[in-house]
Amino acid sequence: VNNGGAIYLSGGTFNGNGGKIQNNESINGGALYVSDGTVNILASSIEKNKATSGHGGAVYIGGGTYEMNGGNILNNNAVLNGGGVYQESGIYTMSAGNINYNTATNGGGAYLNNAEFTLTGGSFSNNKATQNGGGFYVGDNSTVSLSNGTVAYNQATNGAGFYQTQSNNLTTTT
Repeated sequence: VNNGGAIYLSGGTFNGNGGKIQNNESINGGALYVSDGTVNILASSIEKNKATSGHGGAVYIGGGTYEMNGGNILNNNAVLNGGGVYQESGIYTMSAGNINYNTATNGGGAYLNNAEFTLTGGSFSNNKATQNGGGFYVGDNSTVSLSNGTVAYNQATNGAGFYQTQSNNLTTTT
């Protein structure tokens, strides 16, 4: 499978309420590939998925809106970037969920480029990047806002919690 091991969304709405998406593989978006549309995840788990030669071990977001309330993105792997989440554009909003134990070359937890990412509560922990950004790789033209969340115990050669390139915004509040 080239994109979206379990789900490929190019418009419309996908609602996940409870349950698991696990053990899927594709080149990009091991579990879920979103090119456009709206994804709403409520108390669901996306676990043990793999981007076999590309980006987004669990989720690849190329556009649209992704909202996660509770739930987990755990133990996913991307050969390249974004072990948990790879976001090329679009809006990602996360409340009280966990993105933990994911691995990638860059952005073990999340790799963001031309993207908007908001975390309120929840955790980014124990993610690993072999190069940059164990928790977050924040690329060009990206905005990250964190409020009352935890970014801890991530590992990388550069920027265990955050690796940030030059033209973006990072805001944290507690």
